[in-house]
Amino acid sequence: MRHILDYYPIAMAEGEGAGTAYEYYVKARALRKVLAQTGQPKSLLILGLPERYGFSFDFLLLAQDMYCQRVLVIDERPERMERFKQGYNQLITAGVIKPIPNLEFADCPADKGIGVNLNVAQGFSPAGSHNVCVQSGADLKVCATDKCLKSTLLANKGEFDLFISCEVLQRLAPNEQPDYWKAGLKSAKAGVVFTPNADNPDHAAHSGLKTVNIQTMRQQAQAAGGEILIDGYLDLPPFPPGIKRSDKQRESAGQGLFRLAFWGIEQWAKLENCFSLNYRKKSAHIVFVAAKRG
Repeated sequence: MRHILDYYPIAMAEGEGAGTAYEYYVKARALRKVLAQTGQPKSLLILGLPERYGFSFDFLLLAQDMYCQRVLVIDERPERMERFKQGYNQLITAGVIKPIPNLEFADCPADKGIGVNLNVAQGFSPAGSHNVCVQSGADLKVCATDKCLKSTLLANKGEFDLFISCEVLQRLAPNEQPDYWKAGLKSAKAGVVFTPNADNPDHAAHSGLKTVNIQTMRQQAQAAGGEILIDGYLDLPPFPPGIKRSDKQRESAGQGLFRLAFWGIEQWAKLENCFSLNYRKKSAHIVFVAAKRG
């Protein structure tokens, strides 16, 4: 199990800080519980990138740790995808992560939609990535508008072992969110979706993001034919969001007192599930639901 400090260089690369490192750590703890039921995935579908904060590079660490043999990243915003690719290569150059074998990207202009043939993604660049964009004969079609990802799946069952996303579901219109779950659970044997917590209005106001409550997510997953594996509230750091630190302070995070502080924060994170359900419901920044194909 990685430590919070392992996620800090990734958070810094995303322009974030300790709060994001904390989020990645508690998400990893939740994913361990999910994978205890689903088994270790050999293929991973990252079904959309975050709306605003970060790029979900922690999912690449998951792929690395799980020795995934194939990873596909989908997003309908070309500029967001380009920044993801740049950040990925920077993290490799910095030695923070290792190149992910068979890492593929699917991105097209948002106003034209995306057709992705999951069977033609072969022949990867030296960085381990390959762009795929076809407009016909597609196994998976992702039709996109400027601000939402609307997915209709035509892929064969079991194409991926796991689909995953964070800060994606809430940027879809409520009537499109069930289609997202259907797409994910048809393309993968199981899925985990993290999204901003609707029961914490203070955090929603601070982040400026839309939210979804856990009951709605459960209903959507079940309506898509999913069987709920686990769900919960997480990300309750012992410090307020939005704290900014200087570049010098960020760079010294792995030294001396900062290392000790991160150790203390990690101990707090391990206690999150000991807090009362009511406190977690009202204070958690994130809710998640994991489901497997029924």
